[in-house]
Parts: sequence; structure tokens; C-alpha cells
Amino acid sequence: MGGPPPIKSCNWVNDERVVYQDLKLIYAGADLLNYRFIYGDGPITSFSSIFCCHNEQKKSEIKVTTKANGCTGTTSKTDLFTFDNYARSVGINDIRNLSGPTNSNGFPQVTVEIKSGIHRATNGTQGYVVWSKTASAEPYALQNGTFNGVFKAIASTSGVSGSDIILERVYVGGEYRMLELSLEKLY
Repeated sequence: MGGPPPIKSCNWVNDERVVYQDLKLIYAGADLLNYRFIYGDGPITSFSSIFCCHNEQKKSEIKVTTKANGCTGTTSKTDLFTFDNYARSVGINDIRNLSGPTNSNGFPQVTVEIKSGIHRATNGTQGYVVWSKTASAEPYALQNGTFNGVFKAIASTSGVSGSDIILERVYVGGEYRMLELSLEKLY
């Protein structure tokens, strides 16, 4: 008798926004062909620059994952921005139109992952520069804008007739799938 109230199902809206003060996407790893040509020597200071100006950036993406607390059902949502759909939501230092829970118990956890590439290292390895950061306890307040990036190589195997096959993990229809891409089609 009495007992705790029932836990409600998570309700989601697409009107949240994350904003970063003094945005700096820093990459200090191995030298990558064309990386400095595309972005210059200093840090990247705009989210939208990830998609601008160069053929290598057409595979870039920004993924924002939001996890709700204290509700049931769909407790996590991911918003994915690519070269084809970023213009309306990705700004200089902010990302708009994000999924956010309206009935989370406390603030949700928001993680931003930025992936630039495909880039080629000077040793021939191909991969992405990835920056990832989980927002502070209050994710929709102004955040610290410093992200440190790392180079993540793409698994490569030798294909039939000697062409390289890239296995890439792609987020499609609410789940990750492995997708084979031929280098002959990319370059």
C-alpha cells in the first residue's frame, strides 16, 4: 500500500541546444596529409568547419547522444549531423535542434562526438580525427569549449584483386552496422 509512484515513460522534444565558450577542437597527433591544409595550424574554432570546403570532409559527422535519467522506454537518443544535413543545426560554437527529455529526473547526460575525415596519415594509414566530450552536469548551460582529438585508424583488409576494403562502423536506423567501402570508390 502506498509505495513509490510509477516511473513514467521518457518524453522527448527536438529543441535543445548545446553551446561552447571559446570552442577549440585541438589535434596534436600524428601528421596527416591535407589536415593542416584544410584546418590550418591552430585549433578548429567552428563546428561547421568540420563539413566545409574539402572532399575529405564529406565523411565527417557530429553525433550528439543524450541519456535521460529516471524515466523508462526510450532513455537515450542520438542526433547525427553529416555533410548533407548539418546546415540548419550546426553553428560556429553551438548545435541546435537536439533531442532532449522533458521529464528526466535531473539533467540528462549529453555527449558530443565530432569525427573529421577520412584522413590519411603519412604512413598510409587511413582514419578519422575524433573529438569527444561529455557535457558538465548541466548540459544546456554554457560549456567549456576545449576538445582534444585523437586519430582513429579504420580497419583495413586486403580485398579481392588487391583493392583495399575499409570496414566502417555506421549509425543507421537506430543501430550501428559495419559497412564495407572500397577505396577505389572513395579516391
